[in-house]
Amino acid sequence: AGNRNGRYELSGGNWQVQRASEVTARGEEIAGADFDSHEWICATVPGTVLASYINIGAVPNSNYADDIDQISESYFRSNFWYRDEFEVQTIEDGQQWLNFDGINWKANVFLNGQRLGRIEGAFMRGKFNVTTVRTWKELNGESCIVLDDMSQKKSICTSRSFSGQGISDLGILEEAVANFAARCASKLRRQRSCCQGITMFAYTSLFREDVPPCFLQQSVQLSVPTQDTAEIVRAAVDMLRERFSSGSQTPSVSVPHLPWRKKVDNSAVDAGAGSATGHAPLFKKAGVIIWNITSARVVQQDLFDTVDRSKQKALLEAVDEINRRNGHDTVRVATQGTDVRFGLQHEYLSHQYTTNIDDVIVAKIK
Repeated sequence: AGNRNGRYELSGGNWQVQRASEVTARGEEIAGADFDSHEWICATVPGTVLASYINIGAVPNSNYADDIDQISESYFRSNFWYRDEFEVQTIEDGQQWLNFDGINWKANVFLNGQRLGRIEGAFMRGKFNVTTVRTWKELNGESCIVLDDMSQKKSICTSRSFSGQGISDLGILEEAVANFAARCASKLRRQRSCCQGITMFAYTSLFREDVPPCFLQQSVQLSVPTQDTAEIVRAAVDMLRERFSSGSQTPSVSVPHLPWRKKVDNSAVDAGAGSATGHAPLFKKAGVIIWNITSARVVQQDLFDTVDRSKQKALLEAVDEINRRNGHDTVRVATQGTDVRFGLQHEYLSHQYTTNIDDVIVAKIK
């Protein structure tokens, strides 16, 4: 539908036509947004039923020779359904009208699953106030306010702070990073996107002045954009492992000096240990960021890509369906672990009075 000075022209557009004898659905059903009309033919609007069939080559052109005699009378005497789908902006004030410049010979008019009225007469015009349709839907709990969809996120981050002193064990930190990466992948699929850039980070508390800070951060650019959980988790965990020394399991990172902190004697710090005691640092926060996000419908492939993307997509859809039916993370990547070993900092978490039996209010009567 084209917009011209507040007027949406429905001529041309996506009109379709079909014989009424071929359609078993009622008018209210045909006017629904989920009605399947893929077997209908393209209609010429404005124009007659016969013109639509001639334009698609279904019947001979009546303008040549005696072709008019080969055309069935049913095109002039039978009932046909016309259907079109269009979107218009909803106005907050004022009224909206649906106008027909000419109908021949009779027509019942339906909009959004409701019958608006009837037009009778040769090339008679029709005008219907559709504002009342919107009001009726809103009174029945269906929102008719049109909201512009927010554009897709350009980057997605999942990060958490850990409880207590933090995490020093590489295996537990891997589980945390794997879960953060899996959550990013899930959000990515919900908005039907793929990412090509992945960043992993982890750092110790910025407020402890007795030890120097320790930062881990690394990014990777994938050859093919992906939304696969296993692929994103593998990339994030591999970067975490790469930042640790192979033998001592301590991170090989530079120790920056922060101007608001007291200066710590770094000579007492073992190479890469990040703490004055020579032990692995206690990481207080970690996270995963995915970026360089593109639509999943348009993905630039790689000639040397060894992954079967069609099988990968089918597997992802199956896993998502299982998790949707049976609960979050029913099927997960092994690196995520079977239990949450990394404690999250949530001292001020609200009680779950209606969903957690341990939070049910207990009343004591004396």
